[in-house]
Amino acid sequence: MYNAVVFDVDGTLLDTEKAALSGLQAVLEQLHGIKVAVEDLGFCMGMTGQQVFEHFGIKDYQRSYEAWVDSIQASLDRIRLFDGIRETLDFLKGADKKLAIVTSKTRREFEETMAHFGIVQYFDTVVCSDEVERPKPDKEPLLKAIQFLQEEPESTLYIGDTLQDIRCAKSAQVDFGLALWGANRELLQHCSTWLCNPTDIICLLHNECL
Repeated sequence: MYNAVVFDVDGTLLDTEKAALSGLQAVLEQLHGIKVAVEDLGFCMGMTGQQVFEHFGIKDYQRSYEAWVDSIQASLDRIRLFDGIRETLDFLKGADKKLAIVTSKTRREFEETMAHFGIVQYFDTVVCSDEVERPKPDKEPLLKAIQFLQEEPESTLYIGDTLQDIRCAKSAQVDFGLALWGANRELLQHCSTWLCNPTDIICLLHNECL
C-alpha cells in the first residue's frame, strides 16, 4: 500500500518542454556558438542546469544558467499544467496520501515557475536540486523527501518522466510510475509500471487498472 506519492515537476506536473528546450537552444547558440536542433535536446529534460551545461563542456555555467532561467520565465505562457493533474492531487489529498515533489529545478526556478499554477499547497514537502549534495539521478533527494514524510521507500510511489527519475527511484528502491503524458515512449523498456494520464495514478492506488 502506498501512503505517499512523490512527483517530478517538468514533464510530470507541468508541460515545460517547449519553453525549456527552445530557451536552452537560444542560450547555447547566442552565448557559446553551439547550434543544436530543439528535437535533439530532449535528453536535457530532468537534468539540473549544471548537468546540462557541463554536458556541452561549459564549466563556468552560471551566466548561461541565469540566461536560461530568464528565458523560461519569459515564456510562462507556453507552460501549462497537464490535464488531470489538479483532479488527481485533489483525490490524493482527500485520500490522506502524503505528497511531495523531487525536482531538478533549483529552489528559485521552482518557486518562480510554480507560483503561477496554484498547486504548491497540495504538497507536504519539496526537495530541489540545490538543497542536496547529489541531485537526481542520485537517490539522495528522493530519500530526503521520504524521510520528511516519515514514510519508507516501500510505502512510496514516485511519478516521473525521464531516465533520471527512473534511476533515482531504482537507486532508492522506490516503486516508479512512468508518466507517459510527458515521457518518451522509449523509456517503457526501463519500467514495469506506466501511466497514460494523471488519473491513472488513482486507478493504480486502488488496483482498479494497469
